[in-house]
Amino acid sequence: MISENEFSQITDDLSRFGSKGHELLVVRDGVLRTKSHGNWLHRFIQLFYKPKDERLRTIAKFALHFFQEHLDYTKDPAILHQLSHTLHKANYELKLNRLILQIQENNRENEISENQHNPLSHYLLEEALQAARDIEDEHIRAITLLKIATHQAKINREDAILTIQLSKNAARNINPIYIFIPDITLSLIAKTQASFDLEGAFETAEEITHESVRAKALSRISIVQTKTNLEDAIKTANSIRAAEIQAKALAKIAAIQTIESPENVPEAFQAAFITARDINAVYERSKAFCGITGELAKVDIEGALHATLEIQDFTYREKALTKIAIQQANSDIEKAIQITRLIHNFWYRETALVKIASVQAKTDPDKALEIARSIKNNVKQEQILSAVTVERAKIDPEHALESARQIKTTEFREFSKAKIAGIQAKNDLDTALDTANEIDYQFFHAKALAKIAKNLTEQDPERAIELIREITDKGCRAQALAKVATQTNGLIA
Repeated sequence: MISENEFSQITDDLSRFGSKGHELLVVRDGVLRTKSHGNWLHRFIQLFYKPKDERLRTIAKFALHFFQEHLDYTKDPAILHQLSHTLHKANYELKLNRLILQIQENNRENEISENQHNPLSHYLLEEALQAARDIEDEHIRAITLLKIATHQAKINREDAILTIQLSKNAARNINPIYIFIPDITLSLIAKTQASFDLEGAFETAEEITHESVRAKALSRISIVQTKTNLEDAIKTANSIRAAEIQAKALAKIAAIQTIESPENVPEAFQAAFITARDINAVYERSKAFCGITGELAKVDIEGALHATLEIQDFTYREKALTKIAIQQANSDIEKAIQITRLIHNFWYRETALVKIASVQAKTDPDKALEIARSIKNNVKQEQILSAVTVERAKIDPEHALESARQIKTTEFREFSKAKIAGIQAKNDLDTALDTANEIDYQFFHAKALAKIAKNLTEQDPERAIELIREITDKGCRAQALAKVATQTNGLIA
């Protein structure tokens, strides 16, 4: 409730900054409202969106007060974004975070009261959020909250939008000594956000300060738009200022357009080629063509190979051939291997061979191991061995586990065991847990428990949740809880 004296102080303070607060605002029954029809909070925040220096803290203080008094008015994403921007500028994120969590809790209580038969997923998401909030590293917290939001979006879009705001706040607070990390994190947020809050995704992209990172965020948004509105997707791609990224975005859109109609490839990719050819600098033009050929290879391998002739920079031509070889592996392994013979740089050639062998492992593990033996780099050999081991585990998990134990590189050995544990969980929980307990690497031990829990959820959700609660890594635990929450949506707690 706001008293007449408080209202008078507010309007006096606002008038000092040349505002028209006393003309817009009025107190009725102890509640601050606008004199004109409409949502008072929306008008108030619009009035002071992007406020100037000296008024920042005053406006932030009032905004927080109003926000707390009238939580129900703040579910509109546009209002929330404007308020978030204002409070971020005034260093009020911590208080904002608490208020967002209060809204989420209100939403959750309302939903549970309306759906008494289905509270389990809501409790799990709350537990996931709590685990994420306890993460000290801002970057890891931002990514974890982002992962939670993707799962929330399947159940409650409003909660997902609120969690995205928490993720953005964490991204903004990443230590600036990690130069590009805050912007790259915001770019990832925009990409994910686009699938359930397109307007918010564009606003997130606008916050990114580095031009190339913002361009990549817009590129990702345009791809999401392709699913619903091709014209808007092309418009977004054309708004990208970095020409080489714009060309690749247009190529991605063209690939999506022509995946089922290859006869339209030349016409669909025309805009991307024109954009690339208009770039004067050889390096940037080569980078653009490299991006185009990678997308073109998805629908026209021969056309992609021909397009590499326009790449003048040697390194980008090698990268392009690597992308084409990897794409060819999805339809013809032998042709893919032939393309790798065109790659002179051994690092790119072996990178392509690893990807080809990983595809081959699904149908012919012995052939995949033959490819491994042709590679000089021991770590890359073991990467293939790991892929083969995981595939064989689907048929014979016991022998696959023995093979995994022979892998010397810790990362690939523990990764393989985690995958095998998940496969074993479908038939034998105790054996799966024994395999997980063999893993010394904390991150992969957590991944193993998460995979076991995922495969156990439909049979025994309570046991699956117990396993997740044993995960010590907060980020892994939060993501696993959110994933199981979507699986258990509809189950009785």
